[in-house]
Amino acid sequence: MLKVTITYTSPKMLYGHFSSLGFRYENNSYTLLSATRRDPLVTVTHLPDQKKVILAFPEDVTMEECEKIHNLIASTHSFMNGRLDDETAHIGYDERGKKVFIYRGFKAWFEYISAAKHKSMEGQLVAVFHGDERLGEGILLTYHKEAATGNGNAENAPAVSCTIVTTTGEQRFFGDNLSLVPKV
Repeated sequence: MLKVTITYTSPKMLYGHFSSLGFRYENNSYTLLSATRRDPLVTVTHLPDQKKVILAFPEDVTMEECEKIHNLIASTHSFMNGRLDDETAHIGYDERGKKVFIYRGFKAWFEYISAAKHKSMEGQLVAVFHGDERLGEGILLTYHKEAATGNGNAENAPAVSCTIVTTTGEQRFFGDNLSLVPKV
């Protein structure tokens, strides 16, 4: 298990925070279940006498789960307004070979891994989705993620453009919240 510790100075009402994130409370800990796992995705242990919250999660998580865990940690860190230690949550290396942890260095690492993933999909059969809506299916020619503009709000999220070859010719898709799923 990988672990992140958040040490705080003033106590917070943890039940409301973790409940709003989908956690269940039982046996003196909070657990977040996943539809794809038998074991919890994240377990949170509160040590009030040490003024610590420990978030533990398995090493073998998908990219989507990893992003979700990162966002949960960021939200909890912001809520607790404490000191975060993720030294025991090493998840990989960035493009320069520097260690990346679930909190420190995560965003750049995630972009690096995502770009490599999409580059490796070029020439493969993919389906293009906007949220849950399937927009098209074909051979991926190009994939580009445009830089976000503005102040980082959801409406200023990075836009994605991709071109696929379908049975009727080339189709180009552009927008936010686009995702590619390889077809097997």
